[in-house]
Amino acid sequence: MWARVNFQLFIRSYPSLLTAVLAHPLLSGRAFAKGNLNIGELDMVEVTHFEKIWSTKRGGPSSKGVSFYKPISIPTGYHCLGYYCQDNTGVLDGWTLVAKERILFSHDSASEGTYEPLESHDLEARRRPLSSPVDYTLIWNTPQGKFNHSAFFWLPCAQDGYVPAGFVVTKTSEKPMISEVMCVRVDLTGDCKLTNMLWSYGSSNRPFNVWNVYPCKTGLDEKMISAGNFCCTTSKTVSNCVSPISCLKNAACVYQSMPTADQIHALMSTYGPVFYFHPDEKYLPSSVTWLFEQGALLYKKDKDEPERLSCDGCNLPVNSLDGEYWIGLPHGDAAESVKKGNLESAKAYVQVKPMLGGVYTDLVVWIYFPFNGPSTAKLALIDVSLGNIGEHVSDWEHVTLRISNLSGHLKKVYFAQHSGGMWVNASELEYAYGNNIAVYSSRNGHASYPHPGLVLQGNRCIGVGIRNDTAHSDCFLETSKNYHIISAEYLHLLGDHAPDEPNWLYYTCEWGPNILYNRRVKVDRLLGQLPERLRKSLKYLLRKFPNELSGQQGPTGPRRKDYWLGDERVKYHH
Repeated sequence: MWARVNFQLFIRSYPSLLTAVLAHPLLSGRAFAKGNLNIGELDMVEVTHFEKIWSTKRGGPSSKGVSFYKPISIPTGYHCLGYYCQDNTGVLDGWTLVAKERILFSHDSASEGTYEPLESHDLEARRRPLSSPVDYTLIWNTPQGKFNHSAFFWLPCAQDGYVPAGFVVTKTSEKPMISEVMCVRVDLTGDCKLTNMLWSYGSSNRPFNVWNVYPCKTGLDEKMISAGNFCCTTSKTVSNCVSPISCLKNAACVYQSMPTADQIHALMSTYGPVFYFHPDEKYLPSSVTWLFEQGALLYKKDKDEPERLSCDGCNLPVNSLDGEYWIGLPHGDAAESVKKGNLESAKAYVQVKPMLGGVYTDLVVWIYFPFNGPSTAKLALIDVSLGNIGEHVSDWEHVTLRISNLSGHLKKVYFAQHSGGMWVNASELEYAYGNNIAVYSSRNGHASYPHPGLVLQGNRCIGVGIRNDTAHSDCFLETSKNYHIISAEYLHLLGDHAPDEPNWLYYTCEWGPNILYNRRVKVDRLLGQLPERLRKSLKYLLRKFPNELSGQQGPTGPRRKDYWLGDERVKYHH
């Protein structure tokens, strides 16, 4: 079995691996992984060195507490925007962005300030992009005698036309110096929302809560940037979950620091996931071309006979209505063979896109399965097969690698799991070898998980839910060696040739027929045989998954997903 590997063993190899690629003469002058990001009037650098200010070992989602850190080793000329917070569950692997004005100002309070424009347009009439706070407001401090050490949490008070981008934490009640952090001109910022709570203290009437923040607007062309800072609130209710601090806005081109074509291939070689399929998996992936070659059929509504698909999918319709067309398996015995997939032909289909104002590159790694197998319910100590419930033709699954455009480092990975998913930090991942991450695909359903084992969709406390079983095996797909870039639309802006997009990418209808299961009677009979405690839990479970248990509409292809242009579906952002 593969054990979880400490990320720190590998992180030291990142610069050497990427340096060889970035030093290639064809890549000279590119902005990817150069250490900084130009967002218009500001230049941003990522800081990963911190001084611990205060820590507690209690509270938080993991009940292990949190720690608060001051960014240190800030490059000359750059300014801190706020402090950093992380729970105590793992290694310190966080970061914050620090900012420098891209025009030369004097920040001596006794000086009127002079500057020299670094670009040709006139900046004389503009106010400085950064400004020291005029004061600080104490938001909360540790109650006397309740903690081993004291901590004081401060919100910078910005002058008119500026907003704070983070908080400051001190060990004493003395206010921080006004030079400790900088505020940002309001037109260079945007709203951000509170996401997952990192820590809380106090009663419901007098709460103190610490949150992660995330831009309110995210997507391929959105310009909002999270600086990596935390947020504090003391309100009983948080209106619309809007943060009192702001995100930054990339006023320059979000594509300028994206990787070139050669760098994309280097990133896939360095980080490309290894998908491990369950030892008992009957329904393996294949390439789309292999599916077409086996005689996959194109059905049209109100037409009796289907049409065989060409090997390159050139006879697939585009811009058609939902339900007008769908893809079906070949006739006869060939259908059962196609359901099993063909691992030898399988490959990853990779979409490359900017995210969070161009701070990141998302490598969305898609895997195609010709068939999704049946579901199994776990009812305490009993496993119950749900027959053909859960089965459907075609299954598109994906994981997303989020890579820093400043450093080229892998920051986190998104694991898609049915209608949602989860982000996992790079330090919490397993690695198959080198820097290539391990992904465990669940048996029959093909949801992706960062570690092997059983995950239940349902009530885990009493052990009732739909089983998602994963395990290490000798059946795997190395995407670093088997992939096809299907979309990187920004490359032409960098003077590179964008990849040729396959015909099937623009097919807008379903990749399988609409199936109506006739298993509700069986499920109802099963409910009648269960103890009342389990019966209520299973009824709740059935209500949670109506599509999987009473029918399944054929899935759509990658380009039809809302996260093709947007961010991933997840409740919390880390």
